[in-house]
Amino acid sequence: MPLMIPKEYAPGLAALASLSDSEVLSLAQALSELPDNARLPKEITEFVQGKLPEFRAGMIDGLVRALHSLYQARGVMESSLDKFVDDLADAIMSSGMQNLALAEADRARFVQNMHKLLGVEALSFLAKANALQAEHERLFHDAKILTDLRPVFHAPDDPPVDMIVEYTLKVVFHDGSRRHREIFMAMDENDISRLKKAIERAEKKAASLKALLNSKNLTPMPSFSEVRH
Repeated sequence: MPLMIPKEYAPGLAALASLSDSEVLSLAQALSELPDNARLPKEITEFVQGKLPEFRAGMIDGLVRALHSLYQARGVMESSLDKFVDDLADAIMSSGMQNLALAEADRARFVQNMHKLLGVEALSFLAKANALQAEHERLFHDAKILTDLRPVFHAPDDPPVDMIVEYTLKVVFHDGSRRHREIFMAMDENDISRLKKAIERAEKKAASLKALLNSKNLTPMPSFSEVRH
């Protein structure tokens, strides 16, 4: 499947393509010095900004987020660096987006620079871990519980004689597409209680596992939802 460039990523890619060779070297060097505790985009941005004060305010954030999306895409596609960068150059040249243009004469330089920026071992590892987290049929996005009164009638023309309190669990998820999917499930008070207990048990198990990791001097990877925001 050919690599496609979503419109929302075009400004960041354009900013990457506009960097001078010396700026690319500086950015790649700063990224290669990332500490182990810089795992989220905002943490990476703060570290790189401290290393490169000569870059204008706000520029680093856009560059890091663009690179983060590229590392994520490569992690999901499991492409070699050479193939991914070539596919990226092809996608940009064929995108037809006015704010994202790459002339044939500039292709070789772009490919060379992207090799430097996308070859950072620490970021490749993070992308691999994030891709592993997303390797499921469905990914949770959001949830909401709707609470309603439902009238009970003896006959259609009579006023209601009683009311039922009912709940509807709305779960929003991704199923591999970019669109959100939704499912709705009817629940009663007992179901709400069981769901609450299941969540509490999961939190206790997670705390136990994190304590085990800490005892081994290991730091849990950021959750998939943390990485996306």
